[in-house]
Amino acid sequence: MPILIVTTNHNADEATVDKFTKQAVATMSAILKKPEQIFMVGVNKGARMVFECNGDPTLYAEFVGQGDVMDGDVKKRLITSLSAVVEGNFGIPNTRTFIKVYDTVWGKKIMNSKL
Repeated sequence: MPILIVTTNHNADEATVDKFTKQAVATMSAILKKPEQIFMVGVNKGARMVFECNGDPTLYAEFVGQGDVMDGDVKKRLITSLSAVVEGNFGIPNTRTFIKVYDTVWGKKIMNSKL
């Protein structure tokens, strides 16, 4: 299952986090052309983080795919779209957002096998 883990120093309320997770799943699903049910999202809020020598709201995220984002264009669309979801929900601009994308060919082999 593809997973997005988000860590931020922003203390968003639960309603905002819920809205973010739903929009993030919908975005990943649309870009990767996979059903929403297979995506996992974790949000760690209120973390102690400093970026550019200050504690203004910032966000670090890691996305791990299963052979879905090996294409550079797909990776770029995923990062750009998720950054927009972050800014829309948390108000954190993309200049203070870092999204790291991993892709596992192994996952694609398993998903396409006859197990």
